[in-house]
Amino acid sequence: MKLLRIVNKKYALFSGVILMTGVVLIYFFLQYYINSEVIEKLVDLKQDVIKSLDAGDKVEFYPLIDITELKKDHPVKETEAVTDTVIFNPVENEPDSYKQIRFIYSKGDRRYLIFVRTDNIETMEIMFSLGLPLFILILTVLIISNIIINRINFRIWKPFYSNLNRLKSFSASDKEQLHLTTSEIDEFRDLNKSLIELTDKVRMDYSALKEFSENASHELQTPLSIIKVKIESMMQNEKIEGEQLEKIRTIYRMINRLTSLNRSLTLLSKLGSIEYERKEKIFLNEFISKKIGEFLEIAEAKQISIITGFNADKFLSINPDLLEILFSNLLSNAIKYNIENGTIHIDLYNDKLVIINTGGALLEEPQKMFDRFVKGEQSEESSGLGLTIVKQICDRNNFDIRYTIENSLHILRITFPH
Repeated sequence: MKLLRIVNKKYALFSGVILMTGVVLIYFFLQYYINSEVIEKLVDLKQDVIKSLDAGDKVEFYPLIDITELKKDHPVKETEAVTDTVIFNPVENEPDSYKQIRFIYSKGDRRYLIFVRTDNIETMEIMFSLGLPLFILILTVLIISNIIINRINFRIWKPFYSNLNRLKSFSASDKEQLHLTTSEIDEFRDLNKSLIELTDKVRMDYSALKEFSENASHELQTPLSIIKVKIESMMQNEKIEGEQLEKIRTIYRMINRLTSLNRSLTLLSKLGSIEYERKEKIFLNEFISKKIGEFLEIAEAKQISIITGFNADKFLSINPDLLEILFSNLLSNAIKYNIENGTIHIDLYNDKLVIINTGGALLEEPQKMFDRFVKGEQSEESSGLGLTIVKQICDRNNFDIRYTIENSLHILRITFPH
């Protein structure tokens, strides 16, 4: 989950808690305040009723004022009390809620039980009329502040996400220094400085490693070629025979393997370089047919049949040299590790290329064959880097490559990006 989303989620949760707490506090505050006002109003009404009764005026206003004369022997509490009550309203045919103050009034030898009431509905209306606008006001403030904070956060974090995208496209083989968007925030400036220093070091280390690999490969190439020529000369010497000749042949095979390994390692070190960034639109159907023609003689020597199925006319944007290496390695492996009288099916679809060939059992899991120096079988001729090179080319071009075995058939699927 993105940082801004986490912050917004926390803010929304915190705002919700504040809103609910505020609503509850406002409710109890209004209730306390209104109840105090109602009680004060009832006390004033009580005083008015007492004054009217003292003056001898007739006071009747049921149910708001309810006066009952008590008998002399009627037991009643003299204490004043404020309570809630419900009185049936015959006009509306439903009960109404009231808040009332009860007290005893005495005049001469006569006593009266008096209830002074006020409608509770008015109280609820006041709470609703005051509380709802306050609730809407708080909610509006929280929503507006959330929108403002989101915009502020977006502007603050915009350089960060811009730099993150640039960092994703960074490659150790880049010739130029990584350029990052500047920011007014100290932490982002420190981060940019650290990233530039780190990427500069990565580029320098990569350049030094690449230069070392190229130099080592170049320096190895000459002595290997000389050794190979010398051994070929010794093999042609008729005086050398028997066990000595077999040892020389073993050395010759090892030299060929070293030469192939040196060539493969050099290629691996160059795959990320800028020289392979150039791309061309290549008609894959024609390219595959041409490459099959180049390998046809080798396949026929092992009596291997190559069957093609072009189910679509596919154009692919890729570096031609990389495509040459990719398909040559795939076709070479399909022939080299096949069986006598085996088959190779090459099916091209609009979204994928599928190569299915017969072959023996593997020493490792199929998908592990893309790891360096992993071989499908013990072979002195194999460097164990063929499929590693294929995987790196696929990764460079965003191809998805899968290796599986189904019903003793080796299946390589290369899915092209949409």
